[in-house]
Amino acid sequence: MQDTAPQPSSENGALSFPLTAVQSGTALSPSEDNDGITVNQPGMYMASFQSTVVPQIGATLPLVSDVRLQLNGTSVPGSIANHVFTQSGENANVALTIPVSVSDVPATIQAVTGQTGSNYYNTVLTLHKVGTAST
Repeated sequence: MQDTAPQPSSENGALSFPLTAVQSGTALSPSEDNDGITVNQPGMYMASFQSTVVPQIGATLPLVSDVRLQLNGTSVPGSIANHVFTQSGENANVALTIPVSVSDVPATIQAVTGQTGSNYYNTVLTLHKVGTAST
C-alpha cells in the first residue's frame, strides 16, 4: 500500500494508503478506509513502513516526528520509527521492519503518527505473510 501525496500528521492519526502496488491472494486486502491493511488469514507477517518526513511550515522546533504500527488499535511492541527535527527545511527518511503475529482475523494493521507538525511523503506500508501464527 502506498501514497505519494503529502499527508499531515495528527495526534494518534492513521496515515492513508490509497494505492495498492501489488497484491497476491486473499490473505491481505486494503482496509475499508485505505488507512491500513486488513489481514484475513491468521499467521506470522513481516511488516515494513517507510516515508520521507518534513516539518510543516511554522512547526515549533525541535520537533519529534514518530510513527508506529498498530494491530487493531494497539501498538505493536518495538514498532516505532522517529526523527528529531532541529532545523526548518530538514527532511528525514524513517523506516521500520518488524514481525507481527496475527491470530484473530479479520485484523487491521495501520501506521499511526504520534503528534501534529510533520508532513509524510512517499509513504509505503508493506505486509508479507511469512508463516503460521504461533500459539
